Amino acid sequence: MNLPSEVRVGPYIYPVEEDQRISEATGTYGRITYQPHRITLDPNTTESRMITVLMHEVLHAIFDYIDLDSRLADGLDETTITALTPALVDTLQRNPELVKAIMDSGAV
Repeated sequence: MNLPSEVRVGPYIYPVEEDQRISEATGTYGRITYQPHRITLDPNTTESRMITVLMHEVLHAIFDYIDLDSRLADGLDETTITALTPALVDTLQRNPELVKAIMDSGAV
């Protein structure tokens, strides 16, 4: 799969790494580390799951960047991110014109 080598969230750069041991260590297909910034994914999964897991971890990075995770009730950030991820990925995949408009706008 052609994953990005890094993802930028605000001023932070998260290198994206693949490590098959992540599932064994965490029981998940991906993990975000905030210090140092890093997203680690299990390469032994399907392409669609890997992109969904990547987006899930990116949403964690966004929540951390805007400090939303600390303002949500305990565990609500994981519940919210888990619910949002497939819908966000699906919406972006179904709307390439939307993605292009976002990319062309330069809006922040």
